[in-house]
Amino acid sequence: AEISVNRPVFAIMMTAALIVLGAVSYESLGLDLMPKTDAPVVSVQANLPGASAEEIETQITKRIEEAVNTISGIDELRASSDQGNSRVTINFTLERDIESATQDVRDKLAQIVNQFPRDTRPLQITKMDPDAQPVFGFAVYGPRAAKEITEIAEKRVKQDLETVKDVGSVGYNGERKREIQLLLNADRLNAYGLTVDQVRNAVQRQNVEIPGGQFTAGPADVAVRTMGRIRNVE
Repeated sequence: AEISVNRPVFAIMMTAALIVLGAVSYESLGLDLMPKTDAPVVSVQANLPGASAEEIETQITKRIEEAVNTISGIDELRASSDQGNSRVTINFTLERDIESATQDVRDKLAQIVNQFPRDTRPLQITKMDPDAQPVFGFAVYGPRAAKEITEIAEKRVKQDLETVKDVGSVGYNGERKREIQLLLNADRLNAYGLTVDQVRNAVQRQNVEIPGGQFTAGPADVAVRTMGRIRNVE
C-alpha cells in the first residue's frame, strides 16, 4: 500500500501490465471440444458355445467376479450372463491408470483360466478408448441380396475408405456371409450315442490346415502343409 501511494504511476503501470497480459492470454487460450481421455473401464468377455445362462453364471461369470474383485481402485463392477456368453465390465476410479488397471485384470484372470470349462473360448480383455469410437456412420442398402450387399460393402466401400488420409479404422456390422448349417436329427444322434458337441468337434478337427515344416530338396527349401479344409457340403 505504501508503494502504491508514494508511486501511483508505477502502481498504475503494474496493474495495466497485468490487464494486458490477461487479455493476450485469453485470446490465445485453446478449446478442445473432444479432449483425449482414457476412461478407466475394462471389459472381460468369455464365450462357451452351447452353454445355458445358468451354467455361464456359475462356471465363468462368478469366477471372473471373484478374481477381479480384489483389484484396488474398482468403482463399479457389472456382469451379465447370456446363453453361451459372459461379459464383465469393471469401472475403475479416475485415479487409476488405464494401462496398469488392464494389466492387473490380465494377471488376475491368468490365475483362474484353468478353472473354466474345457470348451471355453479365450478370454477377450479390452479397455474402453473414447478416441477409438466411430465419428461417422452410414447405411449401405439396395435392391440386392444381403450377401451381395455385404460383399460390395467389404470389398469396395470399406477398402476405399481405409485408404483415405487420417482414417484410423473402418468397421461394419449387420453383414450376411455364406455359411453352411448342419441340421441334426435327434433320433439318429441318440441311436449312435452322439452329442451335438461331438459332431461340432468332429467338423472342427477335419476342417484345419496344419503346417508341416519344411525340407530341403537340392537348392530349394520346400514348405510342407496339411491340406485339410472341407471343400464341399457332402
